[in-house]
Amino acid sequence: MMMEKTFRVFRKGWGGFLICALILLAFLVGSEYDIFGYEHRIPSVESIESIIVPSIKTGIDTPEGIEKVRELHASLIEHKSEYENEDRPGGAYLNIKYLLKDGGILNRSYEIPDLGNAVSEGDLVLYDDVVNSKEAIISRLTPSIPVTEKTVVYTMVDYYGRGEGDKDADYRSVELTAKQAVGLYAAIMKDAANRNIGKTEYRSRYNTAPVEYIGYITIELRDTKNLSAQDRDVGIIHEAASENYESVYVEIMSTSEYTLAYLKTLGIETQVE
Repeated sequence: MMMEKTFRVFRKGWGGFLICALILLAFLVGSEYDIFGYEHRIPSVESIESIIVPSIKTGIDTPEGIEKVRELHASLIEHKSEYENEDRPGGAYLNIKYLLKDGGILNRSYEIPDLGNAVSEGDLVLYDDVVNSKEAIISRLTPSIPVTEKTVVYTMVDYYGRGEGDKDADYRSVELTAKQAVGLYAAIMKDAANRNIGKTEYRSRYNTAPVEYIGYITIELRDTKNLSAQDRDVGIIHEAASENYESVYVEIMSTSEYTLAYLKTLGIETQVE
């Protein structure tokens, strides 16, 4: 049976082969130079319902936020040729999902290398304006479970404490009560409103970091809304009860004014104070 097989796909000579080759060539050229405008398409502000960026928990739906994403998107398209085939440490990766009012979805992904020149620096600044906007930071730091004394089950502050005398600063950990955690979270959200905490670091720690991090805060939450009041008070958790767990994790920045001030009232003094 193998002897009866043939490799002749185009039975009418080379014409069919040439037509197929030309179609493939046209497709490749069209993709590379974006002849049909697909790669250069940026939806208008009026057509966008919201935009999802993975490092931002909720969709961006304010006109200002949408325009910032569009500005970054346009700049990345303009600088495509400069970023191609670049593989350097640092930089950032961006995925954009446009949710359109007509029900359509447009996905785009880009890598922004840190080339150390004005072009990449400008795009990284635009990227920072998107992922570290006030809207984005508050979104990242707002859990679906409200932060209350009843929902907080564990809070830890890890930080570099002040050295005494000739001693260098050492790494310390302090566990807080639920009441202290609620007060700390309020301070965190004040700093979030000023963009002084909760930022996403987009550069390698082996490169020049845009901010200084001096500690970490972890707040673990448990939603017990489906438990009876008696069981909630005595801490009994039935297997059949619906429980949800969630965590707020944030890095303390040297500029986190309200957070550092609140920690100081608890006797926690960092090395930058």
